[in-house]
This record gives sequence, structure tokens and C-alpha cells, in this order.
Amino acid sequence: MAGCSLSDGGLTERGSPAVDGTELYDDDIAHVQVTEQQIREKTAELAQKIASDYRDIPDDLLLVGVLKGAVMFMTDLARALPIPVQLEFM
Repeated sequence: MAGCSLSDGGLTERGSPAVDGTELYDDDIAHVQVTEQQIREKTAELAQKIASDYRDIPDDLLLVGVLKGAVMFMTDLARALPIPVQLEFM
């Protein structure tokens, strides 16, 4: 993305901070249904549930995703998991 950079977890364009991402797309988005913060909270909640369910497995947990759209969420989920994981994609 020309003119964009990633810093402190938020995408910025030419120096303007993106708190929830809407500033970058003000002309394109009429309403935000789910905020970035809500997604982060649910991802952390899901990670804790998965870790609880799979804490006793002998090997790393294997996360498998379909590349069309899964990669960003899967990496966020993998980072949030407090157990060892491996990622595979189809």
C-alpha cells in the first residue's frame, strides 16, 4: 500500500492514526458493524477457549485455514493462543 505503514498495531496513512481503521476508509464505509477492538476481544476469548479444550494434547495444535481470507485471522489467533501451534494453509 503506497503511503501506508504498520505501527503500534494500527494502520496509518501519511501520518494519520487509524484507531479502528475507519479513518482510512471514511469515503467507503457507511457504518462499522464490528469494531477492531471487538474483534480482538473475541479472538482472545476464542483463543482461551481453544487453549482450555486442547491444553493436554501431546503435540502442537495444528491450525488449518483456507488462504482466501483466513491468513490474517489465523495469525492473530495463533499469537493469542498460550499453547504451541503450527499453521497450515490450503
